[in-house]
Amino acid sequence: MKKFIAASTILALSLIGAPQAAAFSSGSSGTNIVQPLPEPKPNYTNQQIADRLISAYTVHFTNRGYIISSEANEVARMHYFGTPYEKARIKAELANIGFRIQIETFATSTHEQKYQQLMTTPMEEYKDKLVGGYVVVDGYTTTATLVIAN
Repeated sequence: MKKFIAASTILALSLIGAPQAAAFSSGSSGTNIVQPLPEPKPNYTNQQIADRLISAYTVHFTNRGYIISSEANEVARMHYFGTPYEKARIKAELANIGFRIQIETFATSTHEQKYQQLMTTPMEEYKDKLVGGYVVVDGYTTTATLVIAN
């Protein structure tokens, strides 16, 4: 009988144009509770994404005792913008002193997962030693060029 009354009340309210949330909130059943809207995700600009990722890479590596070098940052930038010949030369020169270039590319839409991964990776799982890097973000792809000490 209660279900019949509740159903007829909802029907009557919907016929007279009452808002749907008001019709659902009048019942005592827990299944008809209106759920709150999820909080909107922050909308970052490409520069903000790059800044967040640079910060995450810096925190990730400096927390492990590695020093970020402005010279290595410049080498990473030169590698990113270099021609194939220049990239090969940079890799060879770095190899001579025990360093290497590592490129990480991922969809810009997944930057938050990468940020969280960098900030929450346990210390013992990390093996490489970052000495510099360069991060480029566009609407689709994020590329991090990292200079790593072997």
